[in-house]
Amino acid sequence: MEIQIDNILDLLKIIKEYQGSGKADKQFVTSTYNHKNVRRAAFPNYSALEKLCAKLGVFNVSGKSVELTVLGEKILKTLDKGEIEEIFVLECFLNGELSRDVLHAASHFYVNDDNTMWCPKKDLFELFTETEIFPILYETKFLKKDGGKVTIDQKFLPALNIELKKIVRKKLAKSQVQLDKELERERETKKRIGEIAENIVLEFEKKRLGKNGCVEVRRISQEYANAGYDIESPDRLIEVKGSTGDDFDIFWSQNEIETARENRDKYWIYFVPGVNIKSKTSKDPILIPDPITNVLDSDQYKEKKETLHLVKNNSKEN
Repeated sequence: MEIQIDNILDLLKIIKEYQGSGKADKQFVTSTYNHKNVRRAAFPNYSALEKLCAKLGVFNVSGKSVELTVLGEKILKTLDKGEIEEIFVLECFLNGELSRDVLHAASHFYVNDDNTMWCPKKDLFELFTETEIFPILYETKFLKKDGGKVTIDQKFLPALNIELKKIVRKKLAKSQVQLDKELERERETKKRIGEIAENIVLEFEKKRLGKNGCVEVRRISQEYANAGYDIESPDRLIEVKGSTGDDFDIFWSQNEIETARENRDKYWIYFVPGVNIKSKTSKDPILIPDPITNVLDSDQYKEKKETLHLVKNNSKEN
C-alpha cells in the first residue's frame, strides 16, 4: 500500500504517546501501530513506513527505541493540513536526506519561458531513486499530473530554485578544487621536468668543458631565481628548456628575453627533448646560440602567446 501523510501522522502520534520525556520502546510502537490498523483492508507495512520516516527525518531509530526529532514534533504541533504539506516539501524534500534525490530529479526537469518546470510522465521513474516518495510528492502538490506531463507546483519554485542554485555552487566549488589539484600536479610535473633537464645540461656542459667543467659550471637557478638563465658556464649563459616531447615548444619569460638581448654573444638556449621523469633521462640537448636572432627574430619559429610561448614552425608559407 502507498504511504500517505496520514499514515506518518498516525505513527508519530503513537511514538509521542509512548515517548513521554524519553524514548519510546520500538516493540510497543510497532504492536500498537499494527493493532490500530489491523481492521483496515490495507495499510502500509510498518518496516516500510519506519524506513521512509527515518529518511524524512521525522524520528530517529536507535536499537530498540524510537524518538521524535524536532521536525517530527513540529509536524505534530501543526494543525493545518496545508501547512503540514508545506513542511514536508520545504524541510523533508528540499532539505534533509531525501533532498539529494528530489533536487537531482528536479534539475533534469524542462523549464518553460514562464519558468514553469515539467517532465514527461513516462520519464519520472528514471529521474528518482526513492520512488516510494511519489505518493507524498503528489499529496503535498509538489508534483502535479498534467496529462502526459508532470509539473512542479509554482508555489514551491522559489524555494526549489534557491536549493538548485546551491547545488550548482557546490559543483563549481568542487570543480575548482579539482582544477586546483590538477594545476598543482601540472606545476609539480613541470618543475620535475625542469630539474631533470638542468641536471642533464649541467653534466653535458661539464663534459664539453673537460676537467675544468666540474669547477666552473654553476647552476644559477638554485641561487638566483630571477637571473634570466639557469646555468652559468665560462663562455655561456644557458637557459634550459625541457620537454617530454620532441617538438620545440617553450615558454620564454620577459626577464629571460631581456637577459638574452643584453648578452647576445653569451646567451644560449639548451632545449632538452624527450625527458623521462621516471628514468631521469632525455634525448641529446639541442643547442641554440643567440636565441634573440635565431629564435625570436627567425621565421623558423612562431609566437603563440606574445613573447612567452614559442614553437618550431614546421609549416612554411608559399
